[in-house]
Amino acid sequence: MSLPLSLPSRRYAIVLFFGLTFALTWGLWIPSALAAQGRLAFPIPATLAGLLGAWAPSLVALVLTLVLDGRRGMRLLLRRLTLWRVGWPPTLFALGWPALLSLAVTGLTVLSGSPPPDFAHPPVVRVYPAPPEAFQAGFLPLLPLVFLTQLFGSSLGEEMGWRGFALPRLQARMSALQASLVIGLLWGLWHFPRQWTPGQPFDGGGFGWLVLALVLNAVLYTWLFNIVGGSLVPALLLHTSQAVTGLFLAATPHPPLEGALTALVALLLVRRYRSPLAGGG
Repeated sequence: MSLPLSLPSRRYAIVLFFGLTFALTWGLWIPSALAAQGRLAFPIPATLAGLLGAWAPSLVALVLTLVLDGRRGMRLLLRRLTLWRVGWPPTLFALGWPALLSLAVTGLTVLSGSPPPDFAHPPVVRVYPAPPEAFQAGFLPLLPLVFLTQLFGSSLGEEMGWRGFALPRLQARMSALQASLVIGLLWGLWHFPRQWTPGQPFDGGGFGWLVLALVLNAVLYTWLFNIVGGSLVPALLLHTSQAVTGLFLAATPHPPLEGALTALVALLLVRRYRSPLAGGG
């Protein structure tokens, strides 16, 4: 079974989606960032503001779908979350690609002379909000909990919006590759207030590399969405795997190399799978 890969709609639906998503998220993230810098008293805790802002794309998608497309449109959007039979290759790619990319970048940078990372103390030990006793048995027992937390956190909070609402409507107007670039650029800019928030991965710099990474990654997400017949499951798994990999696998950061490898894979997918990346259907 497959679901529609493109959904013809009026242009204002797409404009409304991105406008409301940015307004809702930035309305939370900008005050939260200023409060974290001590410049503003913000009543919502930073963690809660981050989660609520991350859920804006899906919340806006749900409201707009109900208003513009009614119950039928809502059933279709939710059906994308329950279409689980997507095959092993897309599932394995979604789960394994982030770790493979991280290991490849780290391996190449170490071969070029950089010191190897400390795999025994990955970022989750430092940044995940868990008491010290939670790590007494090591960090791997936390993997299922962190995976589920991320899956039902920002992954589900974003993907119903970016891929569930925006992508099918953009694919009705342009090629899948063009739709990917539009979503990737806006997806990257959507994170802009987070660069002012202390403790974020790109705090103090590197935001341009984040935008480029999300533009390239959007091509991979679109390929997964189209090749499995409109299901959001692989996109949710990829989104979650990327976040979890960054927490549980120590790495030597090298944004240019990471971007080059992601671009290479995206190019290979564009050349190999012209139909899933040429347009909707």
